[in-house]
Amino acid sequence: MVNDIKEKIRIGITGHRNLTGDQLSAVKPAIERAIENIKYYAQNIDNKCLPIVFTSSIAIGADTLFANIALESPDGELEIYLPFEKEAYIKDFETQQDKEEFERLLREPKVKKVNVLNKLSAGDRDDLYLRAGKKIVDDSGYIIAVWDEKKAKGIGGTGDIVAYAIAQNKNVLVINPYDEKLIIKANYLPHLALDCKGQPKPAVFSDNIVDDYFVLFDKIAIHNQAVYKRIWRRCFRIGWLAALILAIKVSFNISENAQFILTAFEIVCLSIVIILILREKWNSFHKKYLQYRFIAERLRANNLVYLCGYYPIKTVTKVIHKAMQEIESKYPVNLINKVMLLTSYTSDPLPLKKERLLTFAIGQANYHGDRKNRLEKENKKNHRIKVACLIAIAAVILIHVFTEFSWNSLSHLNINGLLQSPAQKPYFWSEFSFLLYLFIPTTLARFEAVKYLNDWERLITQSSYMNEFFTEISGKIDKVNDEKELYNLLVDLSDNIYLENLDWEMFMINKNEEIT
Repeated sequence: MVNDIKEKIRIGITGHRNLTGDQLSAVKPAIERAIENIKYYAQNIDNKCLPIVFTSSIAIGADTLFANIALESPDGELEIYLPFEKEAYIKDFETQQDKEEFERLLREPKVKKVNVLNKLSAGDRDDLYLRAGKKIVDDSGYIIAVWDEKKAKGIGGTGDIVAYAIAQNKNVLVINPYDEKLIIKANYLPHLALDCKGQPKPAVFSDNIVDDYFVLFDKIAIHNQAVYKRIWRRCFRIGWLAALILAIKVSFNISENAQFILTAFEIVCLSIVIILILREKWNSFHKKYLQYRFIAERLRANNLVYLCGYYPIKTVTKVIHKAMQEIESKYPVNLINKVMLLTSYTSDPLPLKKERLLTFAIGQANYHGDRKNRLEKENKKNHRIKVACLIAIAAVILIHVFTEFSWNSLSHLNINGLLQSPAQKPYFWSEFSFLLYLFIPTTLARFEAVKYLNDWERLITQSSYMNEFFTEISGKIDKVNDEKELYNLLVDLSDNIYLENLDWEMFMINKNEEIT
């Protein structure tokens, strides 16, 4: 049977028997989509197009529903596993209708094999049910579990079978018939344990694994950005203070004790700056921020696609930089693709999906619009400060000129005299003006460096473009008439988010290489 599992797609079922008609009706499309997902997964991940075998014990409830879905499938066959003899097993079917359905399924031409696993005399009835459930798990590569996610009340219940399947690292797709909104849950897939080695992983998984990873990577990106900004703010401020101390030492004629204290303080400031720079170099906060922000934005787009019930959008981009390979290796692309391929499903109607997309687009448009306005204010503020510095140094020069020389002696102006050291010119104003000569250019350079590191102008252009793009998407959503048009709109949205972030990522990587 091990070779048969490799040569065929074998899908088993375990589920509750006491489901109402409404629950069965609600569960049916979810089971159908789970089967479609498994076939699509095998084709795209395993690169195999294999025949399908459905296995069921055809008990009332989920097992019988699954068997009927299997018989409707054009490209699969059904195998039935009876826990013990048919004559004894049929006694567990309460109504005549259930018994007739049981007999009909056994006679179906598409049923290739009926396996009677044990004799009732060989053990306890519940224990034989448990053995049958485990046999279905052993002979299947995938298990669809219509399960309330609670422990089994007795031996052989659905909870026991699911626990056994998880222990065997089977692909378990859970549909909880008691949930208000039915989804195919990824929480029980083995990929969450096997595919996360060496990668950041959420401490706890919810029903939406893609969103869990987005929240995690977004949080990591925000943290690294905050630490990076905090380091450079401190470097600028402490470096600025060190420059002020140096300017005071050079400009004023101060005592040796004061010189010693200021020099010590200056050395401390410079040492702190060096330590902060080394901390950034060793921990790579900015590099990590760029990487995890890039990943988070991809996950943000994937999560929207996933919530709308679609398979992951394939964005094919040639890796053109070694740094991008490192980013891709940290992105749990295999895990997310597997999760989305196996569990993509929603019962939401088209209008609700359009509303979800519209909410996303409007939110992104507002975010980029607000960011553009905020960055423009910061850029203008920075520009005003730099202009003020230029005006200040020009004013200092003019004042110095007019205080040093009279209007009548301007023709004999000695430029070298303007920059004489305090030892040569003991006047306070000369000392103070010399201080400003040294300190104002340092301040100007500081704010120019702030502008360069933040790269406001490029971010403003990017936010302006993204604001226009999401506004345009918002206008198109109302014109969507079917699932295909909605999916095409999602493809356009996902590609733009990816390419815009890729462009920004490559720019910042190259910029950092220039700095270092």
